[in-house]
Amino acid sequence: MFRLLARFAALVLSAIAFAALIVDGATSFSAGRLIVTPLDQAATALAPIKTAALYSAVEKHLPAFVFDPVLATLPHIPVWLAIGLIALVLFRLGREAPPEFGYSSR
Repeated sequence: MFRLLARFAALVLSAIAFAALIVDGATSFSAGRLIVTPLDQAATALAPIKTAALYSAVEKHLPAFVFDPVLATLPHIPVWLAIGLIALVLFRLGREAPPEFGYSSR
């Protein structure tokens, strides 16, 4: 049951990532230069209060050596890449177990 839900969520997220890639591509084509939508801009557009609360909680609870190199650059990746990576992880979690290699029990 978990594999089915993971595959379904991965399929939906990959469709959303593809749509975000198409939107960025159309925007870049019309502008004549490369334009990508960063993750923090999309999150702020969807839920501005929750995004601000998340950033303040992360800054407050994580040490500076984790926050500065990792979490300062993470919100600047493109939306389609972030959602696509989550979809890939879910596809990996939802795949069937490989067949066991070895002797037959018959």
